Amino acid sequence: MLVGLLGVYRQEKVEVGYCGVGRPSTEIAGVRIPEWADAIRPQCEPCPQHAYCGEKLETTCEPGFVLTPHPLSFGGVVPLAPSCEPDSAKARRVGAVKQRAVEELREQNAKYECGEATTPEVKEPDLKKAIASKRRKNMSNQEFEDLWASALGDIQSAEEVTTGADGHGHFTLRSHSLARLPLSCALRRSLREALGRYLGPIVGCLLLVAGTAYTRHHLVSTRDTDRQAADLARVALDTLRDQAAWHAFDPQTYGENFMGVAQLRDDVLRAELSAGRRARLWERVRAKVEANSNVRSLVREGKSGDVGRVWEWVGAVGGTPERGGRRVGFAGVKKEAGEGGREEGGRRWEEGRAYY
Repeated sequence: MLVGLLGVYRQEKVEVGYCGVGRPSTEIAGVRIPEWADAIRPQCEPCPQHAYCGEKLETTCEPGFVLTPHPLSFGGVVPLAPSCEPDSAKARRVGAVKQRAVEELREQNAKYECGEATTPEVKEPDLKKAIASKRRKNMSNQEFEDLWASALGDIQSAEEVTTGADGHGHFTLRSHSLARLPLSCALRRSLREALGRYLGPIVGCLLLVAGTAYTRHHLVSTRDTDRQAADLARVALDTLRDQAAWHAFDPQTYGENFMGVAQLRDDVLRAELSAGRRARLWERVRAKVEANSNVRSLVREGKSGDVGRVWEWVGAVGGTPERGGRRVGFAGVKKEAGEGGREEGGRRWEEGRAYY
């Protein structure tokens, strides 16, 4: 009798089936169940995940899932709903397809980073064709299509993969992984990125250092030039004063009390061979000499007949220059002695040039 009751209960459980699909459980074997006996009324089962549910507990799993009986159903004797579990074998094959596709995208990205490819993206049809060429020989086209359809979503959802569009109705995929970069290419890429990132600051620092060094060199050079120009201006002024003194002492021998600017320049700057530095020095020397109130700038004709600019000393000259000083020689000069009344004759001062 107990077995018969269990059989009736099983049959009613199967008739109730899945919720929303089977019939409501209001009676058992044609006998209406009173409200106080709701506890023994067969209840409907929820439809398992990833399953298509029909009447009388008919269950079909989605692609990629296998029907797994309930462990307490004892081979279907007890009417308990089965479950749809992932197909582990197929999941492994889908994972292998995904991994090969990601590796293909990494290879393409490595070629792009190393300059061997023009774009890092791969069109979905091209990627599918590349993976299909690497499948095992006994895999049918239908099986590969099924695996590819299952793996495509996993490929797109990979962390290193981004998707885009090529403008012709196909989407593209790209991996941002650098795992497949060769060592030499990785070093070049790192150097290129470092230069791109720090080139501006490096150039700025170099320009700052170069500007500082140039400014310092310019200041030092200007200070040295000014100091040398001051020394040369003193030499030029001494030369003009000596010329005026000799002219006052012996007008016949030293007939000119002025000196040509060009001749004085060549004499004062005879040790400076650089034309550019000579010009810079002389500009400063000329400014200092002409700023002296004892010097007058004129345009005169020299003994050779050349007309040019000359400088004339108009200040006090005092006595004649000392013998041991700057010699601007003259010859054949006789001078009476002081108190002794002795004459010193034939005393000569020699110089490369008789006068300026």
